[in-house]
Amino acid sequence: MNPTLCLLSALGVISVLPSAASAATAWTVAPDASHLTFETSQSGRPIHGEFQKFTPTITFDKADLAGSHIKVDIDTSSAKTGDKTNDSSLPGKDWFQVATFPRATFESTAITDKGTAQDGGENYEAAGKLTILGVTRDVVLPFTLKTENGATRATGSLAIKRLDYGMGALIDPNGTMVSNDVTVTFDLSASPTIPAVPATPDKE
Repeated sequence: MNPTLCLLSALGVISVLPSAASAATAWTVAPDASHLTFETSQSGRPIHGEFQKFTPTITFDKADLAGSHIKVDIDTSSAKTGDKTNDSSLPGKDWFQVATFPRATFESTAITDKGTAQDGGENYEAAGKLTILGVTRDVVLPFTLKTENGATRATGSLAIKRLDYGMGALIDPNGTMVSNDVTVTFDLSASPTIPAVPATPDKE
């Protein structure tokens, strides 16, 4: 084959490949300024709790939603409500079963732009997989991004049915004691990850 044609063919292939410069940006979440909470009720009384340990891994660019991705690993043993009785039972076999299932996870499969919020934020939906107690369900997670004072906040909530994941199925299979309805809410503060600068070799 003519060398010139080979070169033109190679350039043609390269031109249709995604540019590395257009890759979605990695984001670092500030743990001290971020919260992952949950709410349900017991005998009609509201219960508020928080996961004190969770790890978000986020790559996001509104100009490259196809290349964006969200994953959150949640340490279920870190769930706290401030009530000693509740907090002692949550890790056990009736609820989070942390000895067998130490983590819950959410991982996105697609992110969709849903337009501008009334407060000027940007609305999105992340379709994905939520896994609790080894049970995986398809969910759609709505969230809003808003940048203020150099920091971007991601806020949103997801309503789930605990019995869809087998949580409390043995001790309360009908939701008569603890509601089947659980709302998980997040408020994350994040900024673009600053790439590490390679060390400069010492000159001899």
